[in-house]
Amino acid sequence: MTPTTSAPEMVVYPGGLAVLRSAVELLHDLERRGVDLRIDTADDAVVCRPGRLLTHDDKRAITALRASLKVLIEYCGVVH
Repeated sequence: MTPTTSAPEMVVYPGGLAVLRSAVELLHDLERRGVDLRIDTADDAVVCRPGRLLTHDDKRAITALRASLKVLIEYCGVVH
């Protein structure tokens, strides 16, 4: 599934989901490095395993992009 771009900072996926390009790039980079991202159903937090693979910059980016990452993780879970 190839998303389309509606603006330089947004990526639009089939079905109309629009997320920040930086969140998509972060998710792809983390997955490429072997980090598994999930949403903890108990507290709605973004969980990254193994955490030892995360850099300080990754943690800052995850915090800053938390809302977009959560939407993207949920979308990927529904599509796959």
